[in-house]
Amino acid sequence: MRRVVQTNRFVNRALVSVCLVMISGNGFAFSQDGWLTVTSKEGGYSVSMPGKPVEVGTPFGIGEFHGVSHVVNVRSAGSSYSTSYADLPIDPSDETIAEKVFDAAKNDLLEKARARVLDEKKIYLKGNSGREIKAQAPNGVIISRNYLVKNRLYQIVVLVPDNAPFDKADKFLNSFSITDTETQSF
Repeated sequence: MRRVVQTNRFVNRALVSVCLVMISGNGFAFSQDGWLTVTSKEGGYSVSMPGKPVEVGTPFGIGEFHGVSHVVNVRSAGSSYSTSYADLPIDPSDETIAEKVFDAAKNDLLEKARARVLDEKKIYLKGNSGREIKAQAPNGVIISRNYLVKNRLYQIVVLVPDNAPFDKADKFLNSFSITDTETQSF
Protein backbone atom coordinates (compact mmCIF):
# COMPACT_ATOMS: atom_id res chain seq x y z
CA MET A 1 0.00 0.00 0.00
CA ARG A 2 2.79 2.43 0.88
CA ARG A 3 4.46 1.84 -2.49
CA VAL A 4 1.21 2.58 -4.33
CA VAL A 5 0.77 5.83 -2.39
CA GLN A 6 4.38 6.81 -3.10
CA THR A 7 3.95 5.92 -6.78
CA ASN A 8 0.73 7.96 -6.98
CA ARG A 9 2.46 10.96 -5.40
CA PHE A 10 5.43 10.51 -7.72
CA VAL A 11 3.27 10.33 -10.85
CA ASN A 12 1.21 13.32 -9.71
CA ARG A 13 4.39 15.33 -9.08
CA ALA A 14 5.71 14.25 -12.47
CA LEU A 15 2.54 15.43 -14.20
CA VAL A 16 2.66 18.72 -12.37
CA SER A 17 6.36 19.11 -13.14
CA VAL A 18 5.71 18.31 -16.79
CA CYS A 19 2.91 20.89 -16.89
CA LEU A 20 3.17 23.43 -14.04
CA VAL A 21 1.58 26.83 -14.64
CA MET A 22 0.80 30.28 -13.42
CA ILE A 23 -1.96 31.90 -15.44
CA SER A 24 -3.15 35.33 -14.47
CA GLY A 25 -5.64 36.07 -17.25
CA ASN A 26 -7.74 32.92 -17.42
CA GLY A 27 -11.40 32.94 -18.20
CA PHE A 28 -13.70 30.14 -17.09
CA ALA A 29 -17.09 29.11 -18.47
CA PHE A 30 -19.04 26.06 -17.30
CA SER A 31 -21.03 23.98 -19.79
CA GLN A 32 -24.23 22.07 -19.09
CA ASP A 33 -22.33 18.81 -18.57
CA GLY A 34 -20.25 20.32 -15.73
CA TRP A 35 -17.12 20.75 -17.82
CA LEU A 36 -15.33 24.06 -17.69
CA THR A 37 -13.85 25.84 -20.70
CA VAL A 38 -10.57 27.40 -19.62
CA THR A 39 -9.28 30.23 -21.80
CA SER A 40 -5.78 31.57 -21.25
CA LYS A 41 -5.27 35.00 -22.80
CA GLU A 42 -1.54 34.97 -22.01
CA GLY A 43 -1.15 31.38 -23.23
CA GLY A 44 -3.30 31.86 -26.32
CA TYR A 45 -5.28 28.65 -25.87
CA SER A 46 -8.53 27.17 -24.63
CA VAL A 47 -9.33 23.72 -23.29
CA SER A 48 -12.29 21.96 -21.65
CA MET A 49 -11.70 20.44 -18.20
CA PRO A 50 -13.94 18.40 -15.87
CA GLY A 51 -13.92 20.99 -13.07
CA LYS A 52 -12.22 24.18 -11.93
CA PRO A 53 -8.45 23.77 -12.24
CA VAL A 54 -5.67 24.72 -9.86
CA GLU A 55 -3.21 27.20 -11.34
CA VAL A 56 0.53 26.99 -10.68
CA GLY A 57 3.70 28.62 -12.01
CA THR A 58 7.14 27.09 -11.72
CA PRO A 59 10.57 26.99 -13.31
CA PHE A 60 10.59 24.45 -16.11
CA GLY A 61 13.38 22.24 -17.37
CA ILE A 62 13.39 19.35 -19.81
CA GLY A 63 16.77 18.30 -21.09
CA GLU A 64 18.61 21.40 -22.25
CA PHE A 65 15.42 23.50 -22.45
CA HIS A 66 14.46 25.80 -19.57
CA GLY A 67 11.86 28.46 -18.90
CA VAL A 68 8.79 29.13 -16.78
CA SER A 69 5.86 26.77 -17.17
CA HIS A 70 2.29 28.02 -16.79
CA VAL A 71 -0.04 25.14 -15.79
CA VAL A 72 -3.66 24.43 -15.00
CA ASN A 73 -4.50 21.06 -13.45
CA VAL A 74 -7.67 19.34 -12.25
CA ARG A 75 -8.25 15.91 -10.73
CA SER A 76 -11.56 14.17 -11.32
CA ALA A 77 -12.68 10.58 -10.68
CA GLY A 78 -9.09 9.40 -10.21
CA SER A 79 -7.81 11.01 -13.41
CA SER A 80 -5.53 14.03 -13.68
CA TYR A 81 -5.87 16.62 -16.46
CA SER A 82 -3.12 19.21 -17.08
CA THR A 83 -2.47 21.86 -19.69
CA SER A 84 0.60 24.03 -19.77
CA TYR A 85 2.69 26.32 -21.87
CA ALA A 86 6.28 27.49 -21.60
CA ASP A 87 8.16 29.97 -23.73
CA LEU A 88 11.54 28.46 -24.49
CA PRO A 89 14.74 30.32 -25.37
CA ILE A 90 15.11 28.56 -28.72
CA ASP A 91 15.54 29.52 -32.35
CA PRO A 92 12.25 28.50 -33.98
CA SER A 93 13.82 28.74 -37.43
CA ASP A 94 16.06 25.74 -36.59
CA GLU A 95 14.29 22.87 -38.37
CA THR A 96 15.68 20.28 -35.93
CA ILE A 97 14.56 22.04 -32.76
CA ALA A 98 11.01 20.62 -32.62
CA GLU A 99 12.24 17.02 -32.51
CA LYS A 100 14.80 17.90 -29.83
CA VAL A 101 12.12 19.55 -27.68
CA PHE A 102 9.68 16.65 -28.16
CA ASP A 103 12.38 14.09 -27.34
CA ALA A 104 13.33 16.00 -24.18
CA ALA A 105 9.66 16.23 -23.11
CA LYS A 106 9.14 12.50 -23.70
CA ASN A 107 12.29 11.51 -21.81
CA ASP A 108 11.37 13.78 -18.90
CA LEU A 109 7.85 12.33 -18.69
CA LEU A 110 9.03 8.73 -18.86
CA GLU A 111 11.72 9.27 -16.23
CA LYS A 112 9.60 11.20 -13.74
CA ALA A 113 6.51 9.00 -14.10
CA ARG A 114 8.53 5.76 -14.28
CA ALA A 115 6.58 4.97 -17.42
CA ARG A 116 7.22 3.07 -20.64
CA VAL A 117 6.06 4.08 -24.11
CA LEU A 118 3.03 2.26 -25.49
CA ASP A 119 2.62 4.40 -28.60
CA GLU A 120 4.16 7.50 -30.13
CA LYS A 121 3.08 9.48 -33.18
CA LYS A 122 3.46 12.83 -34.91
CA ILE A 123 0.45 15.13 -34.67
CA TYR A 124 -0.42 18.61 -35.94
CA LEU A 125 -2.54 21.49 -34.68
CA LYS A 126 -3.29 24.45 -36.98
CA GLY A 127 -0.22 23.56 -39.04
CA ASN A 128 2.08 23.33 -36.01
CA SER A 129 4.02 20.14 -35.39
CA GLY A 130 3.43 18.03 -32.33
CA ARG A 131 3.92 14.63 -30.81
CA GLU A 132 1.60 12.37 -28.86
CA ILE A 133 3.00 9.90 -26.35
CA LYS A 134 0.91 7.16 -24.76
CA ALA A 135 2.74 5.60 -21.82
CA GLN A 136 2.04 3.03 -19.11
CA ALA A 137 2.81 4.34 -15.62
CA PRO A 138 2.60 2.28 -12.41
CA ASN A 139 -0.92 3.56 -11.66
CA GLY A 140 -2.42 4.24 -15.07
CA VAL A 141 -2.00 5.35 -18.65
CA ILE A 142 -0.59 8.77 -19.50
CA ILE A 143 -1.37 10.48 -22.78
CA SER A 144 0.72 13.56 -23.50
CA ARG A 145 0.27 15.82 -26.49
CA ASN A 146 3.03 18.35 -27.09
CA TYR A 147 2.91 21.14 -29.68
CA LEU A 148 5.64 23.62 -30.56
CA VAL A 149 4.34 26.96 -31.85
CA LYS A 150 7.33 29.14 -32.66
CA ASN A 151 9.19 29.08 -29.32
CA ARG A 152 6.14 28.16 -27.18
CA LEU A 153 5.72 24.57 -26.00
CA TYR A 154 2.18 23.47 -25.18
CA GLN A 155 1.71 20.28 -23.17
CA ILE A 156 -1.69 18.65 -22.71
CA VAL A 157 -1.41 15.65 -20.37
CA VAL A 158 -3.94 13.25 -18.89
CA LEU A 159 -3.44 10.36 -16.48
CA VAL A 160 -6.22 7.76 -16.56
CA PRO A 161 -6.26 4.94 -13.99
CA ASP A 162 -5.80 1.43 -15.36
CA ASN A 163 -9.08 -0.11 -16.61
CA ALA A 164 -10.89 3.26 -16.62
CA PRO A 165 -12.65 4.48 -19.78
CA PHE A 166 -10.88 7.04 -21.99
CA ASP A 167 -13.98 9.00 -23.07
CA LYS A 168 -13.29 11.95 -20.73
CA ALA A 169 -9.58 11.87 -21.59
CA ASP A 170 -10.43 12.03 -25.29
CA LYS A 171 -12.85 14.92 -24.70
CA PHE A 172 -10.14 16.82 -22.81
CA LEU A 173 -7.35 16.15 -25.31
CA ASN A 174 -9.50 16.93 -28.36
CA SER A 175 -10.81 20.19 -26.87
CA PHE A 176 -7.41 21.92 -26.84
CA SER A 177 -7.22 24.81 -29.29
CA ILE A 178 -4.84 27.66 -30.00
CA THR A 179 -6.97 30.79 -29.77
CA ASP A 180 -4.56 33.68 -30.19
CA THR A 181 -3.20 34.18 -33.69
CA GLU A 182 -0.53 36.45 -32.19
CA THR A 183 0.73 33.45 -30.20
CA GLN A 184 1.47 31.74 -33.49
CA SER A 185 3.90 34.46 -34.60
CA PHE A 186 6.13 35.38 -31.64
